[in-house]
Amino acid sequence: MTQRRRRTLGLRARSIVAFALIGFALSVVLSAVTYNRTRTYLLRQREKVAIAQASANAGIVANGLRSSDADPGKQLGLVSKASGTEPLLLIRGSWFVSAANVSETDLPAAFRNRAIRAVATRQRFLVGGRPYLAIAIPITNDRKDPTVYVETSGLGELASTLSTLAAALGAGSIIATLFGAVLGLYASRRVLLPLSSIAATSERIAKGDLTARLADVQDRDLTRLVSSFNRMAASLEQRIQREHRFASHVSHELRSPLTSLRGAVDLVDARRDELPERSRLGVDLLGAEVKRFERMVLDLLEIAKLEAGVASTDLVTLRVEPLLRTTLNRLEVTVSRELDPTAATALVSVDVRRFEHVMRNLIENARAHGRGATAVRADVEIGFVLIHVDDAGPGVPLGDREHVFEAFIRGANGRHLSGAGLGLALVSEHVRLMNGSIDVSESPEHGARFTVRLPEQIP
Repeated sequence: MTQRRRRTLGLRARSIVAFALIGFALSVVLSAVTYNRTRTYLLRQREKVAIAQASANAGIVANGLRSSDADPGKQLGLVSKASGTEPLLLIRGSWFVSAANVSETDLPAAFRNRAIRAVATRQRFLVGGRPYLAIAIPITNDRKDPTVYVETSGLGELASTLSTLAAALGAGSIIATLFGAVLGLYASRRVLLPLSSIAATSERIAKGDLTARLADVQDRDLTRLVSSFNRMAASLEQRIQREHRFASHVSHELRSPLTSLRGAVDLVDARRDELPERSRLGVDLLGAEVKRFERMVLDLLEIAKLEAGVASTDLVTLRVEPLLRTTLNRLEVTVSRELDPTAATALVSVDVRRFEHVMRNLIENARAHGRGATAVRADVEIGFVLIHVDDAGPGVPLGDREHVFEAFIRGANGRHLSGAGLGLALVSEHVRLMNGSIDVSESPEHGARFTVRLPEQIP
């Protein structure tokens, strides 16, 4: 049972999320501190003003009540009323109210009990969802029959101010979070820029551009990375060039003795009638091996030229149907041709010599490994023309398909077949020089299907 790989966010996404969370956390903490400090300060200031006003009004009521015939209701009407304030008076166990907005029944029970006991107190409460501040100031200290002045102040404006402040701080938190995300995006881009350059340069090297190097940077933290990468790329280029030169030199040096050997075999073969039967068999085997050896040397020389980048191409634009017909006739191959009408009239840019080499190798490969090619088919894909060479053999196992175009790879049954395993490697290089690609899959006959993908040319 395979274990599923857990999906994780990329480095850039994690950086953005991290910066956004940091910005959000800092903004929330600062907003909470700011709101609490501001709320505490404004409430204290409002209470100081309310207490000062209530004390002054309590003095006015106390002076008015010194007369024995003073009317408590009229005395409440003499006090100065700021916006949102309501005076109440507790005298001889009875409550007097100057307005109906706030009555003694609206006062909290705990506040009324303290006022009845002639205890100076203050308390915030709600009436109809609106906040108020109640202040009780004893005028007489007789706890059995006290006289207490109570003044309520509306805190609606303060609550509105605090709500506006909370909304502004909330908006600030959102802006800080977004700014943190933008900062994370910018920082991640700056951090990943060297990695992007390394990835792009590595891709160029993987595609065969061994001269690709990283540009010099002024950042001393990245200088070592850039220099190490460039030294590695230079070392890789030198090693590959040495291997290419070695293969080229070996192949070239083998041609002279191979030519002499080929001439000697031809000379002996010319007088084979004078040889005994067993000697004739040895000459035939020697001739076959010399031919195989000669083919391998020529293929090695061709691969060396292709990998060294010195091979030239002569691209011409042709229609698919006459191209395939002419190529197969030149190769003297009789095989079914199934061309999609659109593909038959499509245009492709090819090097005729290399295209013929590709088709020859694919058909010979089908003959050697798949009991012969069954059909050559062509169809179109968006922007590409696909040319398929199918056979009805055992096919190419899935595990071998990504390696089948490497040099000296001959498959599971390669040890029983002739050839050095260079044909498909040459095919791949020829197709690449024509700006195309090649892959292998399963044919409709359940054999192997080699597909040459060439860019479609716009007329």
